Amino acid sequence: MKNYFLIILFFGLNAFSHAVEIAGFEFSPEFGGSFGVMENDWKDRGSPNQQGYFGAYGRVWLGVAGISVAPIVQYQFLDDNSRTALRNLNIGGQLGGRIDLAILSLTPYVGIAHSSFNRSFEDTQMYSVGLKLKPSLIPLATSLQYTYQKPQYKSNDNKVKMDAIQLMLGLHF
Repeated sequence: MKNYFLIILFFGLNAFSHAVEIAGFEFSPEFGGSFGVMENDWKDRGSPNQQGYFGAYGRVWLGVAGISVAPIVQYQFLDDNSRTALRNLNIGGQLGGRIDLAILSLTPYVGIAHSSFNRSFEDTQMYSVGLKLKPSLIPLATSLQYTYQKPQYKSNDNKVKMDAIQLMLGLHF
């Protein structure tokens, strides 16, 4: 009985681990969490500063013939040792090209998003570049992504460069 359950579970997960593809059109949602390291040059803190952060994201890959676009929503939480943590909401899109290999698919991508903060900074644009790895047999996706944004302080004209490297782990259907 256990063997039958494991077989059904394996094939059930396998059935959901592939993107829906109808007549060459791909529909592939992905949801998960992210964590990374941000380096910034906050003027009021002196030298460049590295901080860890975490967040959540959701995107839906839509494509034809291996070329995909993905609307994305990403929420980041940065604890900057103040009373209220800095939160960053990004809404935008990504463009990628899927490369199918025997046991996984790779999707290098570039993106742009509108970035808004809960305090301290004006809204700005965030640019991203990354690589998504998706195994063929399990519904998981792993992405390594670099982001860049340079928001302006709300209190003055100074701008802050924010570079980040993040690892994104998600369920990919």
